[in-house]
Amino acid sequence: MLGRGELWISGVVVLFLARGAAGASPSQPAAAWTTEARLHARFDPDEMSKRREAQADKAHRMGVQGLVSPAQEMAATGSGADAISGKETPYLFLPNELFDALLASGYPGQGRPALVRRGEIEARAAALGLGGDMWTRLQRAAGTYISLRNAPPAKSVTPLLQDAAEGSEERTICRTRFRALGAARREFGAEVFDRLLYEGVAPLLSMSYVVRPGLEESMRLAEEGCP
Repeated sequence: MLGRGELWISGVVVLFLARGAAGASPSQPAAAWTTEARLHARFDPDEMSKRREAQADKAHRMGVQGLVSPAQEMAATGSGADAISGKETPYLFLPNELFDALLASGYPGQGRPALVRRGEIEARAAALGLGGDMWTRLQRAAGTYISLRNAPPAKSVTPLLQDAAEGSEERTICRTRFRALGAARREFGAEVFDRLLYEGVAPLLSMSYVVRPGLEESMRLAEEGCP
C-alpha cells in the first residue's frame, strides 16, 4: 500500500524499479530546467509519441527474453500512457517528485522498503560535498513532511490535485512538501541540493502514468506548493 507521500506525487502512478521548451534543451543540466520547460517537454504530443515508440521497441526487444518492465509494457500498449526514465531524460522529472523519492529512500516508514538505493544516493551526496550527516540534516529540515508522508493513507484520494478541495489532505500534503523542499534547499544550498536530486536520485527512477485531462495543471500546482 502506498503511504501518504506516494498517494499524490503529481497525480501519477509511480513504478520504481526532445523538443525542448524555450530556454531549455537536453544539453542543459537537468537541475537547471524551469518548471514550465519540464512540463512542456513532458506533455508535448510529439515527444510523448516518440517516447512511446521507443518504449514499444524496447519492450519488443526485451520481451523476447521475458524482461519487459511494467513501465515499458504500460507505455507500449496504451496510447494514453507515458513512461519516463531518469537515466535517459532526468529533466522531465519535477523536483518535488525526486524529493519524494529521496525521502522514500532515507525514511521509508514502518513496514515499507526503500524505493531507491540509498547507497548510490549517499555516494553522489559525498561527491557533492554534502557530508556524512546528510540524512540527519535532511530529517531536521523536512521532519514534519516525513511524518506526514509516512502516516497511514486516507481512505479516499482525489485522483488529480486540481480537483482536490481546499483544506483536503491532498492540499495539505502538497503545501507541507513544498515547505520541506524549500527548507532542504536552504539547509544544503539550493544548487547543490537540486544537483543531488537530478544526479543522485533521478537516474535510479522510472515512472509510468496515464495521461489524463488536468494532469499537467495538477503537476504545476504540486511544484508550486498549491498556492
